[in-house]
Amino acid sequence: MFYLKHLRLINKLIILFIFVFCGCAEKKTENKVVAQVNDSKLTEEELELFLGNNKNKNNTREEFIRDWIETEVLYLEAKEQGITDLNEYKTYLQNSQKELAVGLLIKRNFENYTENIQESDLIRYYNKNKLDFKLSCDSYLISLIKFNNITEAENFRLKVDETNWKSVVAEKIRLKKATIIVDDKMIEEYNIFPSIIKNYIEGMNENEISVVIKVSGNEAYIAKLYKKYFANDIPEFKDIRNTVEFRYSNERKQLAYKSFLTDLYSKYEITK
Repeated sequence: MFYLKHLRLINKLIILFIFVFCGCAEKKTENKVVAQVNDSKLTEEELELFLGNNKNKNNTREEFIRDWIETEVLYLEAKEQGITDLNEYKTYLQNSQKELAVGLLIKRNFENYTENIQESDLIRYYNKNKLDFKLSCDSYLISLIKFNNITEAENFRLKVDETNWKSVVAEKIRLKKATIIVDDKMIEEYNIFPSIIKNYIEGMNENEISVVIKVSGNEAYIAKLYKKYFANDIPEFKDIRNTVEFRYSNERKQLAYKSFLTDLYSKYEITK
């Protein structure tokens, strides 16, 4: 997709600029310093900016800090060897700044771009592009619940049936005795893990609930099969509605990006 290359690039460039410019410039800040190399400091605020939703994952945090320190010492050595005075370095720097600005522009205008999509739009798109939704392999519309205690899984299986599945699952989730792995979603056979689960699902009927599938130790799963599709089938709209909406939204976003770019071509003077 045209705009996605910019969104992917921006993440790499932001890391680069955090490393080089946020780190190597001396900062006057009240933020807690989590690492320091000479006068360069990495603050808690900068660390959280990069880590985002992963800020509580120790492995990711420590890896980033190690990478920051490595980059700092290499940058200091590059300065000492005169790398930052080279025209080649300055050219790369200028291009990187442009790419970062472009990435931020695209992110501002398109990362959270939405349209008021009607259900009729999705149905019309699905009907027009049905062949694009043809399955390349056997797929299953399922729900899959994981238990870390076989006794809990067995108790759940005794209570649940086709009519009360959602309410019994919700209760287990509320009590933190189970985890939803797949929730009423189409999934390809090669994406079903652990693979032993697929062996059970293949022999099930529509709307059937599996026995307790014991995997290892106390780990167990219970699946509910809503529907099975075979390779080259075209699923019903209701079974892949989220997939249809995702594709339709992305196409609309691409069209919006093209329109945005066309306007810019008219706005600025271009010669070849």
